[in-house]
This record gives sequence, C-alpha cells and structure tokens, in this order.
Amino acid sequence: MFENHPAALKLEANKKDILKAALIFFASFFGSSQKMKLGLFAKSSIGAKNQFIRILFITKHKDTMKIYFSGSIRGGQQDSELYKELIEELKQYGSVLTEHIGWLAQETSMTDQEIHNRDLQWVTESDIVVAEVTTPSLGVGYEIGRAIEMNKPVVCLYRRINGNSTSAMIRGCSELKCFEYTNLEEAKLILKEQL
Repeated sequence: MFENHPAALKLEANKKDILKAALIFFASFFGSSQKMKLGLFAKSSIGAKNQFIRILFITKHKDTMKIYFSGSIRGGQQDSELYKELIEELKQYGSVLTEHIGWLAQETSMTDQEIHNRDLQWVTESDIVVAEVTTPSLGVGYEIGRAIEMNKPVVCLYRRINGNSTSAMIRGCSELKCFEYTNLEEAKLILKEQL
C-alpha cells in the first residue's frame, strides 16, 4: 500500500526532502502501467492521500506562499525578539512580507496613510495572515478584520499573561484559528500544523 512504500515513509522523515521523495515514489512505479499507478494510489488510505497531497502542496508553494505576520509594534516592543524568532520560523513555509515587525527600532519616514496603504496591500497580496495577539493592538485587530473580510486564512497565537487571555473578539471568532502557547517551541509546533 501507498503508506507503507519506502518513498512514502521518507515523506514523513524530512520536509526538505519531500520533493525528492515524491520523485522517488513515482519513479519507483515508472515501469508499471498508468492504470496500476492510479489503482495503487486509489487503494491507499484517505489519510495517506491527503498527507501526500498536502506535502506536495507545501513543497510546491514553499517559496511562493506569501505570509503576512502581524504583531503589536508600538505596544509590543518587549516582544520584538519573539516576533523575530516567529518570523524566522515562518520563513520555512514561505516569504514573510512583514519582516520589519521583528526589528526593535521601527523608525520610518512614511506617513500614517502610507503605512496603512502599504500594509493593506501586503494583506491583500498574502496567502495567509499569522498574528501574535498577546499584546492588544488596534492595528493588529484591524489587519485581522480586513484579512477575514478578504477571506484570507488567519492564524492567531497568544500567551496567557498574569492570568489574562486575549480578547474574546479574537478567541470567539469562528472565521480564524486561535491558539494559546506558552513558549516558542509550542508556537513552532502550532505553525507547523497550520501551514
């Protein structure tokens, strides 16, 4: 069966070698007829098929997926190092349009309107929005709302600080996915599962 084939097992092992494993998988059936190949794939489990398709999608779109990362800039400077590390993690899945969110200094000669228009253009161009929403921010909430309006997938991450959670407007919104985490490693696992 598909899921027991050595090349399919390699797909689980390392995402960096996914494309190579997929090529090995199809090359291993090169001598068999097209009908046999399709038959083997059809008999494989739904989970194996879905995983294989998802892995191929990730491989194909890794370098082209555009990710809009959002985090509180003016009120969240204490989290700039965390933002930087989350952005580095996100780069494994695509190109991050908003790397500047991880910079400690946010000096710019742009006007408020120019910043708004640029960021809204990036939201429009993005394939997904990932927001760190621990620190309340009107700007982040606005970006999330606009992304939902554009039918973009939105993933929100937050930490519970001093017993306080994030806004019920975020946690209660069924049009986005919201996850609590306690450390960077947990956040990385969430991103891996969601992207």
